[in-house]
Amino acid sequence: MRHRIQAPPGKLDVVVFTSKRGEAVVRKVGPGSPLRGDLQEGDVIVQIDGISVASHVDVGRVLSESVSEKRVFTVERSRYGSGASSQDTDDVDATARRADSGDGSSGEGKAAAADDDDASGFSC
Repeated sequence: MRHRIQAPPGKLDVVVFTSKRGEAVVRKVGPGSPLRGDLQEGDVIVQIDGISVASHVDVGRVLSESVSEKRVFTVERSRYGSGASSQDTDDVDATARRADSGDGSSGEGKAAAADDDDASGFSC
């Protein structure tokens, strides 16, 4: 199932890795993430603001260009997460919730190790 999730500006507390299939997969949604409950581990990020992404590198590039703006993630749950495969789209607005890193930094662009397919990832 395809979902559109609206994310607020700033740090999202999410770790993304590139799968062996060449897909940007959500590895972790942190406990303070404004997307917790909307974005799920195993979701495949296919677009951010209508721009196609195919790896954690693409995700990092697109997010670094829009750190201070609301962003819309289009994700699919049918590949790694649970749910039936379909082209239906749900809209979710997560802009009311916002992560706070506690250290005053945005946290954008930090590299993160992912112990899955390609052992590299991106934390946003």
